[in-house]
Amino acid sequence: MKENIFKIFNNTKSRFVELHDVNIEMKPIPMYLATMNCRPAVTSFLFPFKKHNYIISVNSKKNFSRYSIPIDSLNETMVTGWFAHELGHIVQYQKMNRGEFIIFPFKYFFNLNFRKKFEIEATDIARKIGFGNEFSEVEKFLRDDERVNKKYQERFKKFYMLD
Repeated sequence: MKENIFKIFNNTKSRFVELHDVNIEMKPIPMYLATMNCRPAVTSFLFPFKKHNYIISVNSKKNFSRYSIPIDSLNETMVTGWFAHELGHIVQYQKMNRGEFIIFPFKYFFNLNFRKKFEIEATDIARKIGFGNEFSEVEKFLRDDERVNKKYQERFKKFYMLD
């Protein structure tokens, strides 16, 4: 794992003014179905009236697979763009009321149109904060790098790019 991954994360988060007081833990773990993802901590669902905590998981595997990319294969600009997208999700979560927050996982996994809209909105949030070039580099990498599995490219196109 890149030694400066935590520095990249903290630098990216610092540009999201609305997240300065939000507890976000970044965890490198082996991932099989993603390269990076963001989710509310379990305690956020168990205690929905309290301040929410979030976890951004980062793939620590060293090999490309069908649905994941090793973080070490990305340059600092791409990692920044990816973190910005995930932090965009936290901005989205922060705007949800309690009911929306509780029903969100079901809508995300079972309504593919909702999922696409949610993913594109997170990228739009990141772009508006000033991470457009960084995320564009992620898009180019996923579209053009021959090491990226075709299934991964198809999923990215389906959920993360405008038609």
